[in-house]
Amino acid sequence: MTTRGFEGRASLSDVYRVLGIDGELFEENKGDERNTGRLQSQLTGRIPKKGERVDLRNFSFTVEASDNKRVRCETRDAR
Repeated sequence: MTTRGFEGRASLSDVYRVLGIDGELFEENKGDERNTGRLQSQLTGRIPKKGERVDLRNFSFTVEASDNKRVRCETRDAR
């Protein structure tokens, strides 16, 4: 399992590069979103709260901080 921290404004392409993935799963589920915070909002339908976990298949985002505009998360890859 790999764990990495990302600011919500981190671009999804940067996340793919850091995690060493092609990003296909994220691309299929992201809608028009381009960063991790907005992807989590897209997946939950709202801004997730601190401590909340957002799962996307074998990836898990844990929200470390959140306000009305930003999300900071830790991403776990259970490949």
